[in-house]
Amino acid sequence: HKEGSGPSKGANLFEQAGTVMNAVAAAVNLNIFNNHCDKICMANIAQLVNNIHSLFLTQDDQCITTPTYHIFDMYKEHQGATAVETLVTNNEELSTSISVSASTKDGKTLLTIANLSPREDATICLEAVGLDLPNTAEGVLLHHDDIHAHNTFEDPNAVVPQQLTVDLTSAITVPKAGVLALRF
Repeated sequence: HKEGSGPSKGANLFEQAGTVMNAVAAAVNLNIFNNHCDKICMANIAQLVNNIHSLFLTQDDQCITTPTYHIFDMYKEHQGATAVETLVTNNEELSTSISVSASTKDGKTLLTIANLSPREDATICLEAVGLDLPNTAEGVLLHHDDIHAHNTFEDPNAVVPQQLTVDLTSAITVPKAGVLALRF
């Protein structure tokens, strides 16, 4: 992170702008927590406002969300749900650059996929065991071409999620440093 990248321009020692890179790191950790929910019953973010890896930035009467906030919003439906085992197979490189978790609640499934690679898109095919996948899913994608991109008071929507419909019958591409949440 560049010094002075937060709203105070360096006046606050621990302040940093939350970037796409931070959002991907949050997604990976939330996937880990979800995949180990039999051992972890609660996890908290340390700072909510104007600090390293926070969800919000404020200054005077202004308040904006960070890319990390959007990840927490995309993952919220995992809370109180039943975890579903997920595996990434058939590609050694892909299995180290993709983080996945899934859960079910009230008859709906949430699948969250994070592409950790800052340089390469990831193409994946979903295969369900003991479950029929629908043909499509509603998706939310958080992505920006620049992993250092962040929201500012001047441009509060520089990094925001996009709503999309995803065809589950064919390969899915998750862009570099992208996080995709699928609901079906």
